[in-house]
Amino acid sequence: MRTRFAILIVAVALAPCARPRAEPGVMSVLSATAEPGEVVWIQVQVDPDIRGVAAFQASLTFDGRGDASTPPLKPVPANPAKPNNGEVSVLLGSIVPEGMLSLASSTAPGKVEIGIVGTRTFNGPGTVVSVPFQVSPNAAPGTVYGIGLGLTALNDAAMRHISAQVGGGTLTVVPVRRLYASAPSGPPGAVVPVEIRYRGGPTDELHGITVVVAPGGSEASTQDEPSVVGVEAGAGAVGALITLTPRPQGRALLTVLSARPLSPAEALANVHIRLPLPADDAAPYPVALTDAVVYFAGGKPMAVRTEPGGLSVVLPMGDLNGDGRVGISDAGICLRIVLGLIQPSDSVRRRADVAPAHSSGVAGDGRVDLRDVIRIVRSAVGLEPPP
Repeated sequence: MRTRFAILIVAVALAPCARPRAEPGVMSVLSATAEPGEVVWIQVQVDPDIRGVAAFQASLTFDGRGDASTPPLKPVPANPAKPNNGEVSVLLGSIVPEGMLSLASSTAPGKVEIGIVGTRTFNGPGTVVSVPFQVSPNAAPGTVYGIGLGLTALNDAAMRHISAQVGGGTLTVVPVRRLYASAPSGPPGAVVPVEIRYRGGPTDELHGITVVVAPGGSEASTQDEPSVVGVEAGAGAVGALITLTPRPQGRALLTVLSARPLSPAEALANVHIRLPLPADDAAPYPVALTDAVVYFAGGKPMAVRTEPGGLSVVLPMGDLNGDGRVGISDAGICLRIVLGLIQPSDSVRRRADVAPAHSSGVAGDGRVDLRDVIRIVRSAVGLEPPP
């Protein structure tokens, strides 16, 4: 890798120099934010006055400002299996033509060297290159890293020098901010409340949220999917304006707005979702949150990430058709399993194994046979309690 990178350096270093332009363009680092433990891509951009670039060599320098104990940034290696070979992951921007050779390396702490060269040229404005950095999980919110940009060479197709002003940027560590959903459970057909909550910085003054709530089908189920049927204010949003606007494909847009600060320590909303009937308990039904935006004091919006929730179906032993009760139809399904007429899913087979009954309250012997059929029939007609 060092040999290849050296070729790039030689190619741009031997370029003849021309007079600088009267008004040189600008190449700069785009400032960014990241959460502790996150990988963030630092972008190098050029403005419209930089044109006809065929070769580029620059360096990024990075350090923590303030406390000397600030955990350092670490460039992400290009090959995770060889993290110490010095080669760094790099992504060319959309303005760079395909086929241009690019390399990035970090052989000294706090510095990444970048080289790009090719037979075609590119023009600003836009992103030239992005380099990923790993933020330490121990980096405190409010930490600011300085990202310096040093330009070694910038040449056109004739290897003439292109003048440019350079500017650095910053990477600011921000608190983890999330909207997330709870994971309740219930019997088939029941309406269960899914809590929508916010997790953010200790000084956040939250006044509202908007988020699309999207319940989906279980990957292991062929039954109907859950549906959003209503909403009510959570304990953290007493007195707030709350609306639920239907969206296509069973989704709904949740809006919570309040003149007074909301209480993130409590649920902001309880979205009522009806479980399918019949249902399957093989896997939870996911509840995705998308297009999430939170609003702080003064109406300032901020897009935030989300964490999905889930809906678990509770089915009694002996309920093989997923309707939430034990009936004669379940006995018919069990008999078909015994005779080999159907091949049940693992969850159905587990619920069919109801005999013999044990004093501990646990039923079954690991197989499905006529004893299980008989016990389901007796339970269905009321001769004994449900398994």
